[in-house]
Amino acid sequence: MRTASKATAALAAVVLAASATWGQVVWTRRSLPPVWTEPVERREVAATLTIRGRLRPARTRTLRTQVTGRVGTILVRTGQRVRAGDPLVVLDSTPLRLELSQRRAALAIADGKLAAERAALEAADTGAVTVAGAAERQEQLFALGLASQAGLASARHDRSVALLAATLQRQRVDEAVARGRAELALAAAAARALSGLVERSPVDGVVADVPVQRGQWVHEGGPHVIPTPLVTVASVDMAVEVVVEQTAEIRLPAGWPGTMVLDAEPTRRWPARVTTVGPTSGRGATIRLELLERPHNVRDGMSCTVHVTTASRAHAIAVPNYALLSLHGMSGVWTVTRGVIAARAVTLGLRGDVYSEVLAGVEPGQRVVTGPHAVLRTVRAGDAVAEAAPQRLRR
Repeated sequence: MRTASKATAALAAVVLAASATWGQVVWTRRSLPPVWTEPVERREVAATLTIRGRLRPARTRTLRTQVTGRVGTILVRTGQRVRAGDPLVVLDSTPLRLELSQRRAALAIADGKLAAERAALEAADTGAVTVAGAAERQEQLFALGLASQAGLASARHDRSVALLAATLQRQRVDEAVARGRAELALAAAAARALSGLVERSPVDGVVADVPVQRGQWVHEGGPHVIPTPLVTVASVDMAVEVVVEQTAEIRLPAGWPGTMVLDAEPTRRWPARVTTVGPTSGRGATIRLELLERPHNVRDGMSCTVHVTTASRAHAIAVPNYALLSLHGMSGVWTVTRGVIAARAVTLGLRGDVYSEVLAGVEPGQRVVTGPHAVLRTVRAGDAVAEAAPQRLRR
């Protein structure tokens, strides 16, 4: 009995000593400053542009009048769907029909004048041939001594007059031909103008604007005058144009993928692709994206957010952006090894939205400190810390 009592007492002493030691360890851990840590891992790092923009039609066509006249009938209204070839605006045909009639009458007069001048030319050419023959006979008779010098001179004079008359008549014919051609061109233009009274839609789309009213005079323009716009037709497919204000050069090829989120439907992402990237008046770039699918019930001018991934690295050694800090002008991180915190300088590659690529300074498996900042402001390299559960970052 005495031996069993001694064993029991010894066991109790060991338990008490172990409890005291564990309690001391727990008390020590609770007294150390807690820090959140995450392991350094290989993952994809992506840099994304997030820009606000507004929906616009992918393409627009503004139809301008081809003739000067008065608007007769407007067959469409803003917002109406149209198909290619549908009539949109009809101009009043009364003045154009009158002009065409006048041009045709002038053309007929010119044709009559040309016929008369050609007949006169034929007569002049015939007379010139006859007079030239008479002059040649007078020269032959004068050579034989059978005609006088005065008769020969008179025959030569008549020949010169007849040739001059034929030449002048030929010029009149050329002038009549030119007048006829001019009247023909004017008549053809009047006919084209009459046929161009109906403006038709060149594409399938939606009427975006009708800036004219019935009865309004419209003008075909000139060297320094822009023709009057009649109707603007927008394509059914939509696009987004955004301006990125930054100094870095943006190189995105045509067809580069992106997504668009409407403010009116924030839970849905619509696929898009880059069509053009151009400079702005200041520093930055204008990016235009075309939607690959058309959202339902969308209108011109609706606000949205565009996301475009500009660069990415697969299987990169990465640390959370929250873990990065400045060490004497260099990028660095806090690391924890066996409960001791240390500062490490790192060389960064691609800066992503949530994680950044590390080219040198840490390796996969090491743990970097992500917070809390209130604790990190009080610790120094070499201090003992207690690791707490890491705070998940939103990806």
